[in-house]
Amino acid sequence: MIVKPYLDIGPWSLTVYTLSHAAGMLTAGALCLRELTRSGLSTRRALGTLALFLVCAQAGAHVYHVAVHPVPSPGEAHALFDFWNRGLALHGGLVGAGLAVFLAAALWKRSPWQLADIFAAPAALALFFFRLGCYSRGCCHGLPCGEDFFLAGWSVKLIHNVETSLHPTQLYAAAADLVLFALLWAGRRRKLFEGQAVIFFLLFYSTQRFCIGFLRASYLEAEARLSFLALPLARDQLFALAFFALGLLLLVMRRRALRDGLASRRLRRKSRRARGAAGRPDRT
Repeated sequence: MIVKPYLDIGPWSLTVYTLSHAAGMLTAGALCLRELTRSGLSTRRALGTLALFLVCAQAGAHVYHVAVHPVPSPGEAHALFDFWNRGLALHGGLVGAGLAVFLAAALWKRSPWQLADIFAAPAALALFFFRLGCYSRGCCHGLPCGEDFFLAGWSVKLIHNVETSLHPTQLYAAAADLVLFALLWAGRRRKLFEGQAVIFFLLFYSTQRFCIGFLRASYLEAEARLSFLALPLARDQLFALAFFALGLLLLVMRRRALRDGLASRRLRRKSRRARGAAGRPDRT
């Protein structure tokens, strides 16, 4: 499949990668702003929190990408500041986003768990758009899948390998991110405890990133592979394991809140059943 990687708008040419990134930030930002104001923050504070989150997440994603993909020569050092064309990496973005949550919580005297939950679902939606941008650009592509594979025709043959069909791992990740967003958004009003959404985000995302990693081309790049328990893994898979462990650690930290939430839910169910029984007429 040949995908045009740019759009001509009058005298300007914009890459689909940049447009997808912008679409993800705008849609996620709108949802975050809606939920932040609903949580009780003033519009001014909500906008400040959103700006802080976006700046920290963007900077973290870019710094991580530069750290693991250094510029080839000192003469290309200007590429360090090329945010839109040199690449972003989610793992660094998560670290930056976590820093922003703690800073905003300290500024406005709010619970960091509550703020992290607010950003969880919009972040998953933003990742969906980001992966579509990766698909249009041809980066983050998969291993050869064979011409008889049912998705063989979905390969993007722009930059890497114009002969062989590749696993469209960008679309696999985009679909998983969209499912994650749907689950988080549907369950945001039925949480058992604060922190539930961000913990679920970490566990779900790291799992799908780890699994899809076996199909990504980076899995066979010798310089990016490390050994973990005698299993060769790509660098991104090791980071996925680290974030999964972080999700488990946060769940352990919130175990008392989880128990309280489950007890509260059982009490509400008993109360509803009691009211229902009281409202039924006695047929004896």
